Amino acid sequence: MFTAEIERWQPQARVRQVELSLEISDGLPNLQLDRARTSQALGNVLNNSIRCTRAGGHVLMSVDFDSDRDLAISVTDDEVCIDAGDQAHIFDRLYRSEGSQDHGIGSTGLGLAISKANVEAHGESLTLESDRPKRGTAAIVGLPLRE
Repeated sequence: MFTAEIERWQPQARVRQVELSLEISDGLPNLQLDRARTSQALGNVLNNSIRCTRAGGHVLMSVDFDSDRDLAISVTDDEVCIDAGDQAHIFDRLYRSEGSQDHGIGSTGLGLAISKANVEAHGESLTLESDRPKRGTAAIVGLPLRE
């Protein structure tokens, strides 16, 4: 599933001259995921990261277990697109950060809001880490693994 998501977004990344890659932890169990909802959430996050990354940049999707043995899917770019003032609102419906408007990044302001509502409705989480000056932003989808 994760390879398919990377393949789905690879054409957009190539057009924007952004390197898109995937890292998956060894020993990942066979997961029972709602493929459509997971794909929608990951797609919105990948789309945002690719659009916010300048030519020559890199977007990485990594799939790993966190300390609680939950699945953590992290999409990290190497661009500074979300400043501290925008972070509190980035998951609000129709919100567009000043940075995205300044860089001419087309957006309706719905993708991340829909993704967050979608994953939270299933007991999952979508968080953002963007306090890393000049190192980009990471969006992390946390999926609790159930027996």
